This record gives sequence, C-alpha cells and structure tokens, in this order.
Amino acid sequence: MNVAKTDVVIDKSFLQGASKDTLQLLFKNHRVLMTHGNFYELLTTKPIERACCFKRLPKGENPVEKVEPVGSILRWEVKNQRPLLNIDHVIIQDSFNFNQRLVNENFIIEEEQARHLED
Repeated sequence: MNVAKTDVVIDKSFLQGASKDTLQLLFKNHRVLMTHGNFYELLTTKPIERACCFKRLPKGENPVEKVEPVGSILRWEVKNQRPLLNIDHVIIQDSFNFNQRLVNENFIIEEEQARHLED
C-alpha cells in the first residue's frame, strides 16, 4: 500500500535547531516544503548561518519543494473564494540543485548572482 507523505513546511530556524536525526527522518518520511521567502532568507543570511543550513539539506535534485510566496496563496484564495486545501496549486514546478559551494562559509555570492536573488 502506497501512503502519501504528509507535507511539512520548514524554515531557517527549524533547519538550524533540529537535530540531524530529526532532519533525516523528516526528509525520509515527509514531503518537505519551503517558501520562496525562506529560500531568499537562506541565501542572504550571514555566511556561517547559510553554510550551516545548506549542510543540513539533502544533496541532489529538488531536496525540498519550493512554494510560492504567501501573497500568492492569499490571491489564489480570493480569486477562487475558498481556502487553498491542495498545496500543489502553489508548488513551484522546476528542477534545481543547490550550488554545493553554499555549504562553505567562505563562499561569497557574486554581485550578479545577488541581483538575481532580488528578482
């Protein structure tokens, strides 16, 4: 029997505070989501905090699923005049891998890359 994984939204604070065992179980047993804003926060935080968080994420393609910003969810609910019960409507459908240099606290995001983060 194939049981659907429960969705869990994580943020930077959770990544920093959860034990390695907790994170391993979470990624194994749940579909882990992160909002667009949380990605931005991870990429723009202090280098040592950024490296710590990225070290705790699984390697490989799509280690977490990205979710549209909360404003998009609210717009969807207003447009459809009902609560958003299926998060799949706001999952960002793309394929990505994190730059492995993000686990290095000495890695500096170049100015051009930083401009793309603002978009």
